[in-house]
Amino acid sequence: MLATWLASLRLAHDHHGVQDIARLEAPDDLLEVLTTSDFKTLEITASHAVLAGGLAPHLSDPFDRKMIAQEHSENLTLVSLDERFPPYDVELLLLS
Repeated sequence: MLATWLASLRLAHDHHGVQDIARLEAPDDLLEVLTTSDFKTLEITASHAVLAGGLAPHLSDPFDRKMIAQEHSENLTLVSLDERFPPYDVELLLLS
């Protein structure tokens, strides 16, 4: 599961000189690349929102909570550099 919204925000911040956000590299035509590579989107549903709101408070970031809720309800694997996800019992592919 790729959080395109979050990745795009981090890319936008990086382009504007914000240094305290993790650096990401992506092509300028990211949307086109995702479209032509058969990338599937996952809408945020009301059930995802309710599940995210009911999660234990290990993480307060709403993007992280949304991804955890989607992983739980959609039977997905979460791909992340973040090691804070295990308390939520997620299927996690931890990148180094």
